[in-house]
Amino acid sequence: MSAKLVDGPHTILKCSSCGKRLADIWVTRPQINMIFKYRARCCYCQDCSFPVELKGGVAYAGICETNLTSDSVDDWRAYTTIESVEWGNGIVDLITKKI
Repeated sequence: MSAKLVDGPHTILKCSSCGKRLADIWVTRPQINMIFKYRARCCYCQDCSFPVELKGGVAYAGICETNLTSDSVDDWRAYTTIESVEWGNGIVDLITKKI
């Protein structure tokens, strides 16, 4: 039996120092009874987001900051991706990178 993926709630991780949006985490398998703490390391100022605790299976991605008044790709201001994932001290660290 396979677990059904759902488009559950999204959590945006922002840097606790500079306020940049770093990562989008969303619950895709809420039926999984596991709780993890996540945080993102900032690729702009090298600080971190505040940790968040989420239950269930998740997916995560970087963030695309756009000029919301324009449809032009040339107006993208910043784009981050998840370069790697590290685990330690009970926290899943999402290491971000500017693209």
